[in-house]
Amino acid sequence: MGVKIRENRGRIFLDIYDHGVRHWEALDLWLTGDANHDKEVRMLAEIARGKRIEQLHEQANGLIDRIAAEMLLVQYAEKTIEAKHEHRKNPLPKSMKYLREFAGNVRLKQITPSFVERYKQFLKDQPALSAATQQKYFEAFRSLMRRAVMERLIPSDPCVSVKNIRVPAPQTYSLTLAELEKLAKTPLGGTLGAEVRRMFLFGLYTGLRVSDIRALQWKQIQRDPLSITVKQQKTSEPVQIPLHEIAFNIIDDGALHLGEEYVFPHAATTKTSLNQYLVLWAKKAGIEKPLGFHVARRTFGTLILQGGSDLATVSKLLGHTNLRHTARYLKTDTERQQAAIASLPVIDIEPKQAEIVQFKVK
Repeated sequence: MGVKIRENRGRIFLDIYDHGVRHWEALDLWLTGDANHDKEVRMLAEIARGKRIEQLHEQANGLIDRIAAEMLLVQYAEKTIEAKHEHRKNPLPKSMKYLREFAGNVRLKQITPSFVERYKQFLKDQPALSAATQQKYFEAFRSLMRRAVMERLIPSDPCVSVKNIRVPAPQTYSLTLAELEKLAKTPLGGTLGAEVRRMFLFGLYTGLRVSDIRALQWKQIQRDPLSITVKQQKTSEPVQIPLHEIAFNIIDDGALHLGEEYVFPHAATTKTSLNQYLVLWAKKAGIEKPLGFHVARRTFGTLILQGGSDLATVSKLLGHTNLRHTARYLKTDTERQQAAIASLPVIDIEPKQAEIVQFKVK
């Protein structure tokens, strides 16, 4: 390991050799030919060289990088985003507007649990942010701090003792058999409207997300055994689902199709919102619950559970990667809870009479 000062075309560089790799790092220092100025520049370069050696030593020995910890919090967040450490769906980039406003010139080494609490409250005080968005932005900050600990920029995570922003559970809906029968008997006019109706009914028998139904192609349908293979757009996880005969009848038009053809061609190519058709359909059928494609997916899972399947099977059919997510996704209603309690076996237990002792106060 070594660091040397180099000059090239008037600019000062650090020539760094570390673990068999050599690279140059440019300093914001320039020589002008003026003796006094250049002397000061070389002194500053020597200071920078010393700090870089200290930093490399700390990194090599697993110590806290005190020099990098001088970085502004906002700069570290921007650097993390630019390095593409964050997943494309991570809310950190969108949260930067609020982090910049709150953090200002705070450095990484200055972040304390008190700072974290105040940033949490700052997000909660933003009227433009829903509770769910506040929680996502705060979790993005917590993730950033965990990365800073992992990179040995700070000694410990300042977020550990701070609770996350609590988001009220959203009200979710599934349909009863009576409501499903109403929908099944209610037509929906228009080419796209009729296709949306078939998509919803198909979702009831497959549990697929609307994005996967729109992208569904005929090559994904297998006839023997009757099944469907989907690489879900949300999770990128391949899922093979046994296809109910009714589900196949919903899409079977008796024609020959190329594998690349969409099963629902109009919905796959339109830019029109499909939910507006579901709203109209629900109104015509006399359904008061808000109707969306997610309702079909939840209804599928609920009906499978009520049919006696275990949670692990339902989770696999829905393409979930975590049973806890499935448990949150499908809320067990009171009637089902009562049935579960009633299913407990009756055991003949010898009753014991409780004895009540009366205490007299003297």
